[in-house]
Parts: sequence; C-alpha cells; structure tokens
Amino acid sequence: MEIKIQDTNRKGFVFTLDAVIGLVIVIGAFVFATALLTTKSESPFLNYEQLHYNAQDSLEVMSKIGTLDDIGAYWAAGNCTTPQDNPDCVNATNIAQSSLNKLMPSNVGYRISFENDTIYENNNYLNSENASQLSIANRVASGFSKGRKKTGYVARAFATKIQNRTTTRVYPFHVSGAGWRAKEFEIQKNFSLPNDTVIKSATLYVSLRYGSKTSSPEFKELKINGNQKKDDIDWIYTQREDIYDSTAAFGIVNATSIMQAGLNAVTLRIGAPHNNSHLHPGMFMVVTFTSNQSLIEIGEVRHKEYFDYIKGDNGVWAIIPYFVPKNATSITASLHLEGGSIENTANENQTYNHTDVEIRVNSDNPIFQDAAPSADPVYNLDLTNYTQIGTNVIVITMNAFGDIAWGDRDTIIKPTSYIAVNYTTPIKKFGFGQIDITRVIEFGGAPSNPKQITFNIPPEAEPLFETFVNIAQAFVTMDNITAWYPEKPESLAWKAPSVKAVPTRVYVDPDKYKINSTNYAKITDFNKSGDIVTIDKIIGKSNVEYTFLASINVPYGEVFDIRQDALDDAIERLEDRAEALGIDLSNLEISNETVSVGGIPTLWGPSRFTLEVWQ
Repeated sequence: MEIKIQDTNRKGFVFTLDAVIGLVIVIGAFVFATALLTTKSESPFLNYEQLHYNAQDSLEVMSKIGTLDDIGAYWAAGNCTTPQDNPDCVNATNIAQSSLNKLMPSNVGYRISFENDTIYENNNYLNSENASQLSIANRVASGFSKGRKKTGYVARAFATKIQNRTTTRVYPFHVSGAGWRAKEFEIQKNFSLPNDTVIKSATLYVSLRYGSKTSSPEFKELKINGNQKKDDIDWIYTQREDIYDSTAAFGIVNATSIMQAGLNAVTLRIGAPHNNSHLHPGMFMVVTFTSNQSLIEIGEVRHKEYFDYIKGDNGVWAIIPYFVPKNATSITASLHLEGGSIENTANENQTYNHTDVEIRVNSDNPIFQDAAPSADPVYNLDLTNYTQIGTNVIVITMNAFGDIAWGDRDTIIKPTSYIAVNYTTPIKKFGFGQIDITRVIEFGGAPSNPKQITFNIPPEAEPLFETFVNIAQAFVTMDNITAWYPEKPESLAWKAPSVKAVPTRVYVDPDKYKINSTNYAKITDFNKSGDIVTIDKIIGKSNVEYTFLASINVPYGEVFDIRQDALDDAIERLEDRAEALGIDLSNLEISNETVSVGGIPTLWGPSRFTLEVWQ
C-alpha cells in the first residue's frame, strides 16, 4: 500500500524509552540533593567553642547596633541593682531580653550582667548550677556609669580682671666704689614702684666695705626717702681685715614704713682710711607689694638700664650687669656713659698701666680707653658684638688709680648714663587671664663658701619666665653659679669674666630648674687658679628669684548631674589656684561658663558587660 505523508512543516521531539528512564534518574537526584541541602539539622548539644562563639558574637552584634549602649544608659541612670528596682531598670531588662532571645539558640541558658549586676537571665533550658560547660564573654563600653545620668554639666571659671595681685621685686644697687684716705664715696639709687602700689614689706640689705678695724667706722649717711637710717642697721655679719684696716659688713634695715608708690631714693655716704670704700655684691632692696601693673618686658623689648649716681673723691668705678634672656632674637646693645669732673692725668698709662677712662665688657681686657678725657665726657659705644645670652658685665673705671695719684675734685658717673638693650622675646603678649608673679627664696644658713640652696618651685609657677640669683657676699675674688635638679646634672649658669667683676644680680637660664620639683643653686668664690677662696664668704641672705606667668583660670572639670554643682566646683578650683598664687578671690572679677554635655562616648566609664552562656 502506498502511504502518502503530508508535509505540514511542523517540528517535534521523539523520545525513546532509554531517554525517558535517564531523565527520571537525573530529576530524582536533583530533588534529593535539594532536600538534603535545605533540611535544618540542630544538634541538641554544642561544644565549648560553639558556646564561646555564640557569646562573643551576640555581644558584638549588640554593640554594633547600639543595644548595649541603650541597656547601659538605662541601668546606669536608674542606679539599678536588680531588674525590678525602677522603670529604668525594667527598660534595660526588656531590651536585653528582646535582643538575646533573637540571638541565642533555644537549647542554652544565658545571663547578661552590668558591672556584676544581673540585668536578665534565661534559665528556661537549664539552670546555670546544673550546667556541664560554661562560656563567658566580656565587652567594655563607655558613656555611662552606674548612678550617673548619661548627660551632665561641666563648668570652668576664669578671672576677667585681676586687682591687687601680690608680687616681690628685687632692686639691686650697682657694685661700685672709690674715695681713698677717708675721702667720701657716695651712691644714690633711684627706683620706681607702680603708682597703685600698696607696700606689704620692704627690706634694705646693706653690703659694703668701709670704716676701720681700729677706729669707729666712717659711716656717714644712709637715707631712705630722706629718712636717716644709718643707726637702724642690724649688722648680721662683719669681717675685718688687716691689710687695709677696714671692715666688710652686711646688715638689714626694715624700710616698710618709709617706702612709697612712685619714686624712691636711697643715699649712702661712707669712707675708709686706707682703701677705697665700696659696695659688695648683696646691696639690694626687696619689696613685696600689691599692684595691677605688669613689671616684666615681653615682645619687642626696648630696655634701658640706668646707672646709679656714683661719686668718689677722687676716682670711681662701677660694675653694671645687663641681661638678655634665653631664646631672644634681634639683639642689639649700646652704652651711653656720662662722666663728671674727670681729670686728665698726664702719662698715666706709662706710670700706672691704665688710662683715665677704661671700659670692659665680659672680659678683663678694655674695649675702650680714653687717656685724655674732657672734664665732662660723653661716650656712646655699640656693645652688640660683645653681648651674649644671659648675664653681661660692664666694668667702668674713671680716674681709678688707687692710693697713688689723685686729683683734687670729685669724680662722678652720672645717673643719666644707661645701657640700652633691644631684643625680641618668643612670648609676644600675655595670655588671657595671665599675670606675672615674682617669688624670692633666701639661701639661709651661716656664711660659707661655697653656698648652696635647695628649694622647690611649685606646680602653679608655670611657665617660668625668668630666674635670677642675687648674690650677698663679704669679700669677693671671682664667683660662679651652678644650678640643677635631680634628673639633670649640675651645670654652670654663670662665671665672672674677671677678678672682682661680680655684680649682685645674675641671670640663670630657667631651663636649669624644673617646676614641681626639688631644685639646687650654688655660689662658689674662687681665684684665677680655680681654687676656692675660703675667706670669701657668701651670706645666707643671697636669694633665688623667679618670675612666672600665672593663669588665673581653671579648665572644665568633672561632670555633674546638676548645673550649680558644676559651677560650685569650678569656683572652688579657682579659689584653690588663686590661694596658691597669693591672690584673694575678692580681688578678682570672675566669669564662668557651664556647658551641658551628653552623647559623648568618653563622658563616663568605661564599664563592663558580661554575657555567660551554658549548657
């Protein structure tokens, strides 16, 4: 039979029995595998490592999403001990329960604690006392502390105006002298105190060589603001010597009642029968007073150190120090010297190996000489190239030829003479609420050589601005000063440039001392060979003087729940600081600032969360 197949242009698949069987096997395998992969199998027991990971991971998640912070804030604010103490405690417990029930397996027990207080415990599966294994995880969090609110108040206080701060200043006389064969030597010291000064105490220390070993001392006059005080001196140390039949003496005069605001003047007239009478290091006025005015120079400093009025019959000499502080820049220095009644001595250089006028700076060699001076000479010298950081010493002699060649008239160094020192300090201006305060500490003890002081600089004396040693001494050869503290070895602070060139006042680098520490300073008198001169005694009225820039303010303090408590704390801290600085709070105009703080991670804490998991 002929069969005709009609072409309908259709496509199709033809399955054989083998293909169908194979497809069934593949589908069955896929279904089995899928079922195997998606079936959850929970073992009734976890090993210790699994327990530990559960505890650690749960705390990590709660920390990341902020749950621990919420729990801690409620628990701390409520000052909770148990979950039922108050609503804050209940809230903390509910948050802990809700979070941990979602994170922990159902076949474990667990407990979360805050600083040893249980916040929430789940014993549904097993009590912890019956557990065979226990894992403990800890997490530290900050921003809260038990019994404290998460927010609080901090306060600071500061002085906007300071009145009548107490300070101490030392006003040294320039070591100087002349006037032989009982002729007169005279010196007048003028110095000013601020116009608003109220004197608390004033003491004049007198250090000089005068008089005779065998006769009454030729002490003619000591006037303070016109008041004769020569008979009121308390001579605490005298040292006689035979060669020139004279006396080195050191005494004290109470000048509190006769000092005054504004200009003060001290006049001294003395003589000696066989030597020139003169001042030794250690003649200075120490005044403690209250004032609103600053007495230090900072920034672009233009300082003039005026000379004392010095007169000798005949001849004069003077030792004048000037100072350049550490880290000063743009330093220049000059001398303006005016003489009076100077005699032109013929052939003095050939006869005495000196000229009528000689000037030395930090050296035994003159930087200037005038063999033919006029009667009233005026000299202007640039000292910049001779000037160094620290103490600089100028030695001036006019007609000073000893007891050999004398004129017939007075020789004068006029008080219109001065040293001009210009420099720039690193500190350009006072900080807010900052004032300068000076303290003076005596060496104390019996005269000796060397002479050492041990003293403390309190923590409130920060930063140190400048420090000095004021030397009080009988006979003098050459001095040096060393300074140190326990962590730093003894080191040289200053050394006299030549024999006798020892001023009263010597600058010491403040870095040689340490704040809030024991400190040491030592004065030693020696000869050119470096040997100590035992008869040259340093007197215990020598002192260390330091000036610091005090800030009358206190920073933000502790956090308090109540604003007034924070403010009271700030005022109390300010009062403590003012008292340490010698300032009465009644002399301060005080401002304060109180700030509400919160949401600061470091405000409180840190505190510890503990999560225990057992099975």
